[in-house]
Amino acid sequence: MTSVERVGDDTYNGVRKPAYNILAYTWGRWALPCGPALEIHNVRWAIPPIDSARFTVAQFQRVLGVVSKGVEFVWVDIACIDQEDYKMKMEEIGRQGGIFNNARTAFIWLHGTSGDDLQKICNELFQLTDKLDGDETFTVDLEEYGYGSIDVHYEPDDAGSDISVGHKTFLPHCLQDPKMLEDIQRVLTHLTYDAWFSSLWTLQEAFLRTEAILLSREGTQVTRRGYENVALVNLIICMGEFEHYVGKVLSKQGTKEHGDSATLASSLKAIDSVLQKIGLGAWENPNTIYHSAKFRTATDPLDRVYGIMQVFGFRLGATNDPSSSFTLDELESQFALEINAISPIWAQLFVHSRQAPKGKCWRISQDSRIPPQSSICRRDSRQHVLGQAEFFGSP
Repeated sequence: MTSVERVGDDTYNGVRKPAYNILAYTWGRWALPCGPALEIHNVRWAIPPIDSARFTVAQFQRVLGVVSKGVEFVWVDIACIDQEDYKMKMEEIGRQGGIFNNARTAFIWLHGTSGDDLQKICNELFQLTDKLDGDETFTVDLEEYGYGSIDVHYEPDDAGSDISVGHKTFLPHCLQDPKMLEDIQRVLTHLTYDAWFSSLWTLQEAFLRTEAILLSREGTQVTRRGYENVALVNLIICMGEFEHYVGKVLSKQGTKEHGDSATLASSLKAIDSVLQKIGLGAWENPNTIYHSAKFRTATDPLDRVYGIMQVFGFRLGATNDPSSSFTLDELESQFALEINAISPIWAQLFVHSRQAPKGKCWRISQDSRIPPQSSICRRDSRQHVLGQAEFFGSP
């Protein structure tokens, strides 16, 4: 493999705006000072060796082979971001939004999860989500569109399928079953065992390319009847469904629960805790990414801002001025000011979960939460986040 430098704005190896695929994965926590490393020619920096207990060079090469199918170019961070020149590194970090959004196909490498385990987790998530929609099914034939068929679940008696938990709060009938709640928590927790769901940088990548195709440790894809590929968005939809019903209970703070209702509320809070750590359930509202970042692992505290700013199209701190140094507090203020400059309403659409520092109440923080009442804004924001329309602009 050979790394190709950009010439001008968009030319690589004599090709202007070449088609390329991109790989999202995490490796920083397992970098070693020495050891076997991926062999890539024409790079000025040393390719970081990775602990082979996490993934081997051979596994990395195999996955890159999968990612490169159909294109001549692949973007992979260790070969495309200078690991030693700080100025060049920050310049590339400030371009991540455009790099990810312009890729033809994005892939996510879950190198901590085997193909068999990933298939099993996805199967269970899909089955649990289907149950939320009811016990009855009908089949939709998609043959004419080049796919197979899918089963659509529904509840024949919607009114009778809901139970009350607290004041004016309703849940699907299947969530009366403690086993159902136990299964949801277990499967979500199993998913978080893969380090991709705890990395800060992958949180930004998830928001930038929700349709990224999932790859297992071995580079295999998940299969699902009626779907050509199983992508991150399929998992996001599941988590969004879970978070929707969990939010119905947790938004009714102050309501005393008794008996079975109290047990259900307790179980749903446990599920909510896992969903908050994953941080993808309410992906349609970009403000949630800042709260979610607090649960992600970062080797540098400044990455709490640098690692998510491109979701908004922002270039902050050293990505604008690499000759200067910035504190996390300064970056957080820059981040909040930029959001306020674009939309004061969106910038204030949060609730502090703990007392803010003096003079800082105006700005969103990682201890802020987005209220469930903002669901309409979440739906409306989708086109802005994915399409980079006028609200956030293009990075």
